[in-house]
Amino acid sequence: MKKKPLKLLTPNDVSVKDWLAMKPYDAPIYNYDAFYIKQCQTVYGFLVDEGAQFRDWDISNAQLKELSCQIVSYFEDFIVEIGIWQTFIETNKELYGYCLPFYDLSDYDETYINVEDIAFLIWHYVTKYSEEEYIINPDHDVIMSVSVNIFELFEDVMEEAPAIDYYDKFFTIKDDENYFVFKSKMKWFSTESYLLGVDLGKKLKVADDEATQQIKNTKSGSQYMGIVLYSIIEQYLYQKRSSLSALNAPEWFAKIAKCSDTRREEIVDLTYWIEGKFFLKERQAKHFIFEHILTKVTYKVRINSFKKNKDMLPSPTDAYVMHLIRWHEEYLFSGMMFSQQMTEMELKKYRTEPLSASWILPEKSLEMMRNTTGKMQKAFLEFFKSPLAVFDNSGQLDKANKAYMDYYREKLIAENNDTTSEAVSETVRKFKEILGKGETNLEKEMEIRGIGESLGLFFIEGVGTYICNDIKETIRDLKGQPLQGHAQADLFVTFINGYIPPICTYLLQTYGSKNLKFPTSYNTIDVVKHLPFYWRMNSPEEFDRVYPMMTLVDKSHFED
Repeated sequence: MKKKPLKLLTPNDVSVKDWLAMKPYDAPIYNYDAFYIKQCQTVYGFLVDEGAQFRDWDISNAQLKELSCQIVSYFEDFIVEIGIWQTFIETNKELYGYCLPFYDLSDYDETYINVEDIAFLIWHYVTKYSEEEYIINPDHDVIMSVSVNIFELFEDVMEEAPAIDYYDKFFTIKDDENYFVFKSKMKWFSTESYLLGVDLGKKLKVADDEATQQIKNTKSGSQYMGIVLYSIIEQYLYQKRSSLSALNAPEWFAKIAKCSDTRREEIVDLTYWIEGKFFLKERQAKHFIFEHILTKVTYKVRINSFKKNKDMLPSPTDAYVMHLIRWHEEYLFSGMMFSQQMTEMELKKYRTEPLSASWILPEKSLEMMRNTTGKMQKAFLEFFKSPLAVFDNSGQLDKANKAYMDYYREKLIAENNDTTSEAVSETVRKFKEILGKGETNLEKEMEIRGIGESLGLFFIEGVGTYICNDIKETIRDLKGQPLQGHAQADLFVTFINGYIPPICTYLLQTYGSKNLKFPTSYNTIDVVKHLPFYWRMNSPEEFDRVYPMMTLVDKSHFED
C-alpha cells in the first residue's frame, strides 16, 4: 500500500492539539472548534510577522502558538459568555479601581472586546513566560500594532463566530454534585484553561520536574513519587495563586460558577484544606474519626472517599499523613495520603514542629497567637523605635535580634510580676553596647558609615519579623539623586519583585518615591499607582490570609 506523503507544516499551522490543550474536552466539537482554530492560525501569522521582536524577547514559535490560542480563547470567552475574562477585570476593579493596569481606558468597553485586552495578554505572556522576564512597555509599538490587527480580525468574523452551551453546563455546580466530578473540572480550570491554567500549568510542570528529579536522587524515594506528585497537583488545584491578580482556582471558579451560595462558599474554602498527621481513633460504619496530632481536633471523614480503606484500623503508632477537604458539609480524603509508623520519640519531636497551615487551629489558639504577636510588635517598636531596623551585616542583626528577644521576655516578666522595668532598661543598655552606639537612631548611623551589604529586620503587622537584603542601598537610592540606567532598573525591580509589599509600603511612606520610575523610554507609567498590581503579579503567594508566624509563638500554647 502506497503511503501518503507527510503534510509539511507552514508557519501558520496551529494544530487541533494546540487548541484543545486549553479546552475541557479531548476531541473537537463539530462545526465549532474548526472556526476558532482558523482564527488561531491567522493570529499566529500576525505574531510571526513580528517574529524578530519576539525573538529579542526570547519567545519561541511554540510559545507564539500557545499565545495565539490564548488570545483566541479570550475571543471565544466573549462570544460564548464563559465569564473567565469578565471575572478577571471585575476582580481588578475591586482590587485596584481599574479593569487593566497601564493603559488609557477612556474608551474601554467592559461589555465588548478591546485592543487593550489583547495588548495586556501579549504583554503579560512576554513578561512572565520569557526566560528573562523582560521589562517591556505595555504599549510597546509591536504589541499595540499586533493587537489592533487581531482586534480588527475578531470584529470581522464576530458575526459568524459559533457558540455552544458546553461551558454553561460545565460551570453549573449542583447542590448534590459529586466531589470527584467537581475536582476534574477544577483540574482543567486550574492547570489548563487559557488564563489561570496557562499560568499555573507552567508552574506545576516546573514543580513536578523538580520533585521528580529530587526523588530520583534519593535512594528510597521512588516508592513515594506518585504520592508526592499527586500532592503537588492538589496544591495547584486549590492553593497556589496565579500571577493574574493573585487569584487561585477556587476563588476564580467560585466567581463564575452557577450554584447556590452554600456551594460557592465551599468552593472558596477548598483553598484551606486540613493537612498534617492524624491518628485514626475510630472506624464507624460510614465514617472514620481522625485526630489531628498537633491540634488534637477531631474530624469525621467519609470512608468511601478513599477506595483503599480496607486495612485502615485504629492504631496508637500508625499516623496518617493526608489532606482533608470539606464538601457537602462532610470531610473527605483528597490528594496525598499514606501511613507512617511513629515511635514515642518521633511523636514527641513532631509535636514541637510549627504548623504549615495556621487556619486549622481553633479560634481560641489563633486569638492567642494574634495577642502574642501584637505584644511582640509593641516591644519591637519600643526597642528599635521603628518597624524597620537596619544593620551592616548578619552578625550585627543576629545580636540585635537576640537583644530584642531578651527585651521582650524581660518585658513580659515585668508585666506578669508587676515589677519595675529595671531589667528591661538593662537589656536596652546592653544592646547599645553590642552595636557600639550611644543611641538607636540607625538611620543616622547609616549616613555616618559607608554603604555595604546591609540587612533589614522588619516587623510585619500581625505576622512577625522578616529579614530583607540590601536595605541601606535601597534607602539611599530612594532618597538620593535621580537614577538612570541600571540603577533605576534595579530600584524598580526591588519594589515590584525584591521586597514583600509591607516593606515596600513602609519605605515609600518614609523615604518617598521620587526616584521610583519605570526603567524604559517613552512611557508615562505611574509605578506607585500600579505597585499593587505588580505585587500580586510577581509575589502572589503574599496575598493569602495573614497569620502570625508559627515560629514566633510558644508551642505550649497549643497543648490545651
